Amino acid sequence: MDPEKVALLKDGFRGEIILPGEPKYSEVAAGMFNQMFIDRKPAIMCRPLGAADISKAVKWAAENQLKVVPRSGGHGGSGLASCDGGMLIDLALMKGITYDPSTGNATVQSGCRLSDIDYELLPYNRAVPIGTVGITGIGGLALHGGYGLLTKSYGLTVDNILQVEIVTGTGEILIANEKQNTDLFWAVRGAGSNVGIVTNFVFKTHQMPPTVYGGLVVQPALNLVDFQNKWAAKIYNDPNYNSFNYHLAPPDGPECGLVARLACQFGDQEKAEKEVEDLISHAPKAMFGYKHQPFNLINQTTTGFFMKAPATRQYWKAMNFPAWTPELSVAFNDLFAEIRASPKYGPYSLLVTEYWNSTKVAVKRDMPMNILQPMFVIVILLGWQDPTLDTEAKQYSEKLVSRFDALGNIREQTYFNYSPEDNAEYSLGKKNLDRLLAIKQKYDPKNLLCQGSLKKRKFGPQQHA
Repeated sequence: MDPEKVALLKDGFRGEIILPGEPKYSEVAAGMFNQMFIDRKPAIMCRPLGAADISKAVKWAAENQLKVVPRSGGHGGSGLASCDGGMLIDLALMKGITYDPSTGNATVQSGCRLSDIDYELLPYNRAVPIGTVGITGIGGLALHGGYGLLTKSYGLTVDNILQVEIVTGTGEILIANEKQNTDLFWAVRGAGSNVGIVTNFVFKTHQMPPTVYGGLVVQPALNLVDFQNKWAAKIYNDPNYNSFNYHLAPPDGPECGLVARLACQFGDQEKAEKEVEDLISHAPKAMFGYKHQPFNLINQTTTGFFMKAPATRQYWKAMNFPAWTPELSVAFNDLFAEIRASPKYGPYSLLVTEYWNSTKVAVKRDMPMNILQPMFVIVILLGWQDPTLDTEAKQYSEKLVSRFDALGNIREQTYFNYSPEDNAEYSLGKKNLDRLLAIKQKYDPKNLLCQGSLKKRKFGPQQHA
């Protein structure tokens, strides 16, 4: 990297500029949850403090023919928040959050993790519908959907975005909402960093009761077919109940594996305890963690759980079903048993079951997203540690998914954050692609922001590194 050119970037830049060989370089470059991507080597890394820094960095990258890759948290399984060559813009220093009691809205900088948002809104008994893994960055989660324990009541995270400040691929700083730069606001809620780098969000927040009954229970995965059938019936029929099931097989756990259920019960709190515990009374409990507590604390219960997980190489795939059937429960049980029995994958993998629905709120989703609701979701987070297994693991994961096609798996309906390597039309909607490409050409004509859900679409020659 030419020192004179770098000096031009550093001049007036308030944040950090990090080059290969400098003390922080290895640590920042490796800041990815998926160990498949920790060895990537950006040509230069920027850690901005605000929109002006990002604008300066993007314009400099364009002049030097470098692609630009933003990173909010680096938690995704796809590696899209890292790069070889190019410029990595790590937003980790941009973690400001302010709540406005007069509007009920929160302004959140795009380097915040989900746990930051829950923590800062806790004193106000307010919450944004976000995910439950606190180490996740808000950027990628919000712009591609964002499912969580509040989705039934208030929609996805993306449904609660009121406004963004965004730096386009030309370095222009814009405000986008339902009245200003409406085409960009439409596109970014789904296409994300393909069209610009969001510097901050304005979210609608929601009033929470003082306490909600819920938490995390971890127990042996016994009678898993019955366990899943009862869960599916409860979550489908009760609009006040929501939960996730995490299935894992740690080396020091029981032979049958473990299931961890994160759950919360809104509504009548006098009945909540019995309603939730009825679902787990049939199996011995390894850890009982349900209690009456603020929702924001329940929402972050699994954060420590994931932070303690072994560092692994991963491949993520999701399957979507319009209904949970007894046959699906049997197939899921067989899937968990097969992965659990594998010494290569069993100790490092995770299976998740979820139910996506917004039964309490009518969401008008005029944005490029192809997530139809309701649907039951099975997520395979296949993990391994041997780098020589990378190709085999991907093929094995695809093979596992193909077994569920006959059970109703809707491949044409994809949540991008779970299956980022699927076709863009699956996550963004085929009908939206032409409009997206036109907006992309308008705001990022040189295709600097070339990683994301539109990365496989053609924009003409790419001249940057």
